Amino acid sequence: MNQQTLEADAPALSDRFTIEPWYHVDFGLAFRDQSLADLHRLWQQKCRAGRLPARKDFDFAELKPFFGRVFICQVNEERTDLTFSLIGTEIVDHMGADSTRKTVSQVMGRDVLRLDLHLLAYPRAVREYGFVGWREREREHKPFETVVLPLADDGVTVDRLFGSIIM
Repeated sequence: MNQQTLEADAPALSDRFTIEPWYHVDFGLAFRDQSLADLHRLWQQKCRAGRLPARKDFDFAELKPFFGRVFICQVNEERTDLTFSLIGTEIVDHMGADSTRKTVSQVMGRDVLRLDLHLLAYPRAVREYGFVGWREREREHKPFETVVLPLADDGVTVDRLFGSIIM
């Protein structure tokens, strides 16, 4: 997909994956939080010659501003789910549980998994926002905003989703 096609189909795709009233998808990337826009820009800098960046393309020092709020999900062999391999401490504190080694379908549900599987087939950045509805410890629903970015060790086949969340 070229950039013009991606921009043209952003509103329709966003509507397709939105789950009213708590979960919204924005392929147009209208970030409210500057740190998410900064992480997206860093990811864009790592995309070279139309290839996706790999996990190894990001070094410790450049990710320091995002520590505590980053997550990485590893794609399973069957490409039917993803497993959280890294969840920042701030995310754990806000969610009330550590979901490391749990799958997206277990933690976020099948509807969110559907978006993630779409990103495996059609890699692109996405902004998600709404209210944390999966928090078990409290009934409180807190607003969140996140950026999800595909990674590929070979530059083509997505093997991880990487991102940051603000709550």
